Amino acid sequence: MTILTLDGRQGEGGGQILRSALSLSMMTGTAIELRHIRGGRPKPGLMRQHLVCVEAAQRLSYAQVEGAELNSQRLCFKPQRLEWTTQGTEHLRFDIGTAGSTSLVLQTLLPVLMHKRLNADVELHGGTHNPLAPSTDFLQRSFAPQIKALGLGEIDLQLNRYGLAPKGGGEVRMRYRAAPHTSGEAKAWMHCLQQRSSAKLGYGLIYGGRAPDALEAKLHTCEAALHKIAPATSGAIARELIDAGATGPGVVLHFGADLGSVHELVTVYPNRNESLERLCERGARELKQFLQSDAQIGAHLADQLLLPLAIRGGGEFRALCGDLHLATNAWVLEQFGYADVRLHARDASHGIKTVEVTVATRKA
Repeated sequence: MTILTLDGRQGEGGGQILRSALSLSMMTGTAIELRHIRGGRPKPGLMRQHLVCVEAAQRLSYAQVEGAELNSQRLCFKPQRLEWTTQGTEHLRFDIGTAGSTSLVLQTLLPVLMHKRLNADVELHGGTHNPLAPSTDFLQRSFAPQIKALGLGEIDLQLNRYGLAPKGGGEVRMRYRAAPHTSGEAKAWMHCLQQRSSAKLGYGLIYGGRAPDALEAKLHTCEAALHKIAPATSGAIARELIDAGATGPGVVLHFGADLGSVHELVTVYPNRNESLERLCERGARELKQFLQSDAQIGAHLADQLLLPLAIRGGGEFRALCGDLHLATNAWVLEQFGYADVRLHARDASHGIKTVEVTVATRKA
């Protein structure tokens, strides 16, 4: 059997290479060997959340696995077959046991479910809001609607219990129901992206352990930050105040903009000794950059859409420039020969850089 070898130090050098490689391995039946896993991180190798990704992939595909150990920097994964057929619904449960991201485990499974049109109910325990991963809110509001618009099925996410760092302890349930792949959805999706409506702004303050002091004043600070970036926005700014319970101390803040075809959600976590005012300024500045640009997709969503768009047969969109995740994910798709991804940087407008992303699928 031919084995595809991938270097985990490529691009952003984190866990994204592992997750996308596992998904594509199952989708294409390609055996893989990953070396130098998370080689670009201060603590390289497999952490608990990555082991759960491997466990989930192994369960789906009856894979033969070598190297699935904590801190391992080498993994061999040889998928055999999928565990169930389109006639049934699989019920899966995984416990990360730490504040490791439940979202990243789901993003390992979802491309396979979309590609093979499989139904699944998944229960996950672990972190729901992790500074190094998309939050459950992001999957609900930004990612899932785009998957539906592409005609790739329905993702219903229920956040039953918050899991903040460093304690974790959250619970997320996902119900995925596949949809038949019919022609036209990708073109319709791209057309909808052209129709950006006026932004409806909102924010949410999530706190764990206990309510922060002077709560109303803090909420006013959040709202004032949004008014600064969009003073002419019509209508009231939506507000959420969420008690995450005893799952971990700290504050998580998100700013959102509903633009009709896209919901951009910016989630920020406080740095050490960072004031709420600075945290609000940082989040509002990131959202303002998207609103002032001509980007259709935000920087954090862009890399997550590459694989679904390739599954759907290809397409294109314009994204806000972010970190190396987009280029890294494009590299992984091309290593498998699954799709050609072209990234064309555009001239900055108002000092804001964007990139034209074109995905051409090689294998249906």
